[in-house]
Amino acid sequence: MAPISMDGQAVIGVTDVRRVAIWGSCVTRDAFALVDEPEASGPRLDLVYYGARSSWVSQGSVPWSGGVDMGDLSGFGRRMVAEDLDKTIPKMLVESAPDLVVFDLIDERLPLLRQGSTWVTLSDYIMQTPMAEPLKSQAVERSGLSDPRRRKMFEASARALGPQLLRALPKATFILHAAPYTTRVDGGGQLPEPAAGWARELELGQQPLFDLLRESLGPRLVVLTPPEELSVADPNHRWGLSSYHYAEGYYRWLIRELVEVPLVTAAETSLADAHPGSEFLSRIGTLRRRVFGQGG
Repeated sequence: MAPISMDGQAVIGVTDVRRVAIWGSCVTRDAFALVDEPEASGPRLDLVYYGARSSWVSQGSVPWSGGVDMGDLSGFGRRMVAEDLDKTIPKMLVESAPDLVVFDLIDERLPLLRQGSTWVTLSDYIMQTPMAEPLKSQAVERSGLSDPRRRKMFEASARALGPQLLRALPKATFILHAAPYTTRVDGGGQLPEPAAGWARELELGQQPLFDLLRESLGPRLVVLTPPEELSVADPNHRWGLSSYHYAEGYYRWLIRELVEVPLVTAAETSLADAHPGSEFLSRIGTLRRRVFGQGG
């Protein structure tokens, strides 16, 4: 993908190009499809990796050791299934050498199946493969986002993977794009039932996961909380009307925030790790409150 240029806005303290890696979903990726073409000057965002359709619980479990039959699945879908089965998203994030690592948790809505010590994300892509039916019939455990155990499983994976990513990417700034499940539709009105009910249930389920991710990544995590007025579903979205398919203004807001977020330098990272109560953390907290309207 070509680098994406914003319209000459000032960036807090960094280079002309920001390398961005995403572990999330279309709610973050779609922002990169809707911005303007590169301009001659100004900060740019270069999307260097995008991983999706894979739960933190899956990525924190043992790689799949059974047979793999993807049938005719190809391209992006095939890569997503392979990365979920092989548990390679953290590795891909590290190898992409990003300046920004952006998480969203929308794909945590997907069901999980367990065989042995391996959790598999039951994505729309794996459902297209010959593996789907054997996986479902032979699963010894299933888990949805509303499963009482799901929170504990997510916590265990976040506590394991979060510190690994912090150590492996000492120069990266980590961002939680706290994308909501909305029931409001752009132009007025509400999602119809039962879609609105599902959105409310999923939003209730993901809120505790935000807190767990904050705990696992600590002060190096910047949380982007979307403005309520922009968190509306687009009735004309290219992927269809959904609680997580937003109007264009939402995506432009996200790109602006990614351009402006303060980057953490290697020296500051070392200081933060060595001195949790340091002046650096106080400064970053002040920046977050000023830029994002929230505390550290």
